[in-house]
Amino acid sequence: MYYISCIIKERSIRPECFTESRAIVEPSESPSPKGPSLLMSLTFQQIILDAKKLVIRISDHENTADTLISEVEAVCGQIDNMKQYQEEVEILNTEAKQRPHLQLIAGIQRENKHLREIQAENKELRNALEDHQHALELIMSKYRQQTASLLRLSKTDYSSMHNSKYANIITSQAEKINEMAAVMKTAAALDEENELKEKEAFHSLKEENATLREIVNIANKYGSLNKECSVESKTVQTDPPID
Repeated sequence: MYYISCIIKERSIRPECFTESRAIVEPSESPSPKGPSLLMSLTFQQIILDAKKLVIRISDHENTADTLISEVEAVCGQIDNMKQYQEEVEILNTEAKQRPHLQLIAGIQRENKHLREIQAENKELRNALEDHQHALELIMSKYRQQTASLLRLSKTDYSSMHNSKYANIITSQAEKINEMAAVMKTAAALDEENELKEKEAFHSLKEENATLREIVNIANKYGSLNKECSVESKTVQTDPPID
């Protein structure tokens, strides 16, 4: 609006315009009364066109200003992020300087060695469990084959049971079946006991590994305190008993 008012002031109708128009019209004996009104209409049209152009320019300037503001805000956000990152790096550097690098490397090496031992133990336990499962599957498959063969053999002709020969065969087969069933039951019981023992051993080893890992983490975190405690416990154990 300020630009529009300036243009209106600059393009306001001055008396000189009327004098010039009159000077132009003076040679004719009967001047046209529409001269000043036509000039005023032309000047107002020019003012309106200039005002439209100025409004378009102002809107363009506002858009560019908005884009510049958004870019400045983005740059400020990046600067804040960089400052925060630098502060975090400085904090980490100060924390790392509090402990010597050799101590950190030694603690990491001890932890890696302990983790490798735990992984080896877990691998051995996994292999033992897989071997036990394969053996159990083999025993059960043999048991199924044996029971199926015994059932096929036991399906004899009942009409010939009156014969003593067939009766003896049937009794011997029944005894064999009972013996095989007893053997299979004992084998299954032993397998179950072994499986339970191995599962218990696996769980106990797993718990021990977890506790050892926690102890290692605590020792790595509070290494100096654990050293002092171990030294004090050793001195107490070596002191002679007081009568």
